[in-house]
Amino acid sequence: MSQADVVVIGAGVMGRATALALVRRGASVVVLEQFGPVHSRGSSHGASRIIREAYFEHPDYVPLVRRAYQGWRELELDGGRPLVNQVGAVYVGAPESELISGTDRAAAEQLVTIQPFDADHGISIPEGETARYEPGAGFLRADLAMAALMTRAQALGAEFRFDCRVNGLTFLSNAVRIDTNDGAIDAGTVVQAQGPFTSRRADLPLRVTRQTVVYTGVDLSTQQGFPVVAAQFPDGGFVYSIPAFPGSRGFKTARHDPGPEVDPQEADPLTEEITAVATVEPYWDRYIPAARGRVTGLENCRYTLTPDANFVVDHHPELPPCIMLAGFSGHGFKFAPAIGEIAADFALEGKTEESVAFLSSRRFRTT
Repeated sequence: MSQADVVVIGAGVMGRATALALVRRGASVVVLEQFGPVHSRGSSHGASRIIREAYFEHPDYVPLVRRAYQGWRELELDGGRPLVNQVGAVYVGAPESELISGTDRAAAEQLVTIQPFDADHGISIPEGETARYEPGAGFLRADLAMAALMTRAQALGAEFRFDCRVNGLTFLSNAVRIDTNDGAIDAGTVVQAQGPFTSRRADLPLRVTRQTVVYTGVDLSTQQGFPVVAAQFPDGGFVYSIPAFPGSRGFKTARHDPGPEVDPQEADPLTEEITAVATVEPYWDRYIPAARGRVTGLENCRYTLTPDANFVVDHHPELPPCIMLAGFSGHGFKFAPAIGEIAADFALEGKTEESVAFLSSRRFRTT
């Protein structure tokens, strides 16, 4: 029988960021992961993720992403390698679209710097649509960020156990006992950061979708100053792209609106190339014709979606020793340092000073 102040279930980006935040505050931490250090069954693999402040989804995300920017910069200093590439981001859509109107609202309410954007870099602005440019946005090196989080957490004392399956939790009078295939662990608090596997919970209305990423070998790269681009079609569909960079698989394009629903317990076969390309061709043709080219790779990712596409960051309503980090709905990675700090607040202080009421699980309760 082993013991820890906090057990974190799941070693994706949220689990690793939480472990780092906890050990920085002196807590003893064990992280349990049912797969290996790198796997494609969750939502944290791959080379890049968008990072941005002008948050069209909800203005209350802006203070959190600002805190996350600071956290990524601190991690860069700790590890000595860059993680954030601020190449700027262009957002395209109708003036009344969720993307454009929400971006304008977040910029106005939270004083985010955005600028008008005239067609440049071969980015097309269709008639009736408009564009915004956020110079401070860009992308994270997700693979390097994952490695840096774990390396730093381990250096400060966090223990990671891979290929470790959790069989169940038992709530004792003053601890939670976590039963695993590697023995039992008693902890004061459990942080559940299980990504798509959280969807098995009956108390959260989550669904898991497969998102297929397409890489093309075209010369739209950071070296040419090409930005991140996100567009909302007139029918409401979202697609985004991230420029190629040294060592990447190419120019990255993917739909952000939900793909087919999948069972997280099942491994996903890669989508056929012709099908994957068909999902993003309308984006290339409408907004970035030069993005069409030889396919250099495909990649599956999973979104764990809430009904409103906002996260769940909260104590379990009936089981206070459990903290839930779930439902990141395809836009959570960038927030990991901030979410980790908030989870550490909950675990060690019982509350947080951050404004996260809009992420409470209680919004889904019907009684």
